[in-house]
Amino acid sequence: MKSKFVEIISKAKDLKTQEQLGTFFMSYDKTPRQQEQFRHVKKELEERKSKGEKNIKIAYSNGTPFYCYYQNVNGLKSKTQHFFNAISTLEYDIICITESGLSEDVNSEELFPASYLVHRSDRNFLSTGQCRGGGVLIAVKNKFEIVKLSLDSVVNVVPSIDIVGCKVNFINTILMVLTIYVPPSTSTSEYDTFLNALENISLTQANCNILICGDFNVNKFNSDPNDPKVRLVHNFMGFYNICQYNEVVNSNGRLSDLVFGNFNCSIGRDNVPLVKEDTHHPSLIINFELDIAITTNFSFNNENKVYNFRKDNFLELYNQLFHTDWSSLEQCSDVNEICDAFYLIINNIFEDNVPLFKKSNRTFPPWFNSNIKSNIRCKELAHKNYKKYKSEYYLNDFRTLRTILKQQIDDAYKEYIYIDLYII
Repeated sequence: MKSKFVEIISKAKDLKTQEQLGTFFMSYDKTPRQQEQFRHVKKELEERKSKGEKNIKIAYSNGTPFYCYYQNVNGLKSKTQHFFNAISTLEYDIICITESGLSEDVNSEELFPASYLVHRSDRNFLSTGQCRGGGVLIAVKNKFEIVKLSLDSVVNVVPSIDIVGCKVNFINTILMVLTIYVPPSTSTSEYDTFLNALENISLTQANCNILICGDFNVNKFNSDPNDPKVRLVHNFMGFYNICQYNEVVNSNGRLSDLVFGNFNCSIGRDNVPLVKEDTHHPSLIINFELDIAITTNFSFNNENKVYNFRKDNFLELYNQLFHTDWSSLEQCSDVNEICDAFYLIINNIFEDNVPLFKKSNRTFPPWFNSNIKSNIRCKELAHKNYKKYKSEYYLNDFRTLRTILKQQIDDAYKEYIYIDLYII
């Protein structure tokens, strides 16, 4: 009997094609958690139908989901630590920021952990004659292959408009990402010149996906299609065959922040922004799916070990360095040979006195305690399930954990700083 049952199960796919079994259905057992999730999805479906939504059903997508964030932050210089703490708990694939207000004296490492690659275009204060404001940036998870776009031909025509772009390469396609900040004082003529320059760089390629987001300061975009700037933007959309997807208005009922793409996007307001919102610029979550092929990144090998200097035998290390015979370096013929010989001696001393440990591919800030790390893992699981199942149940779970984490991290950071100051 058991062997017969196994035979039927193994041929389940073939049975579906039999005409006489057209009304026969077979599915595999689901775990308790899967069953619970499916009940929530069905409940959400019924609630949406009861509110009048039509032609909706439960479906599974084979595309790769992307989770992006956009915000006009109205300056980051005074918010670097708060911003860094918020980013450290999240797993956005792409982060786009306008009005960063940064300059070269602020390093990207002060804002983003090592898991992100950051491309910035800070405001050129010399050419614009201004002393603050502006600036845009794009941060992309370093698991992707990223190349910064050369946009000098666009920047030079209207220096007051900030733009940064990057190309995310996949095996079978490309994702072009641009972030733009257009100051409210920009004239219609300057607007036209800028968009023409952007059309001339030809973003479109074979199998190319385009995502453009930013503060365009076209206040009549959703109210007056005959406004000169609105018409220019619509012409630009037609040139690249892209659509505008953001419908989240600001406190004045206007759309200043626009999101364009040549693929479907789902955009909503982020209830827990990275930094405090400007009432004129709601923070946005941008979700979309792309049919991409991704190669596994084997660059990180957990078997690779690094020196743990916290458990170093410093007395013996200093003693060996003091008594080392360095005369062998004088026998080397060139600087490269000297350098190799020097490092060979140093590494041998390290191996004798410094223990090794496996380096984790994720490094938390020193003020992250075990509770914070545990909640981060729970939040990432909720986020992963939301991206997979599109369920409000997991989205609410994710948002709740984000709110809890922000307070926990702020408290832990203040305690960490207080202890350090007290010790000093």
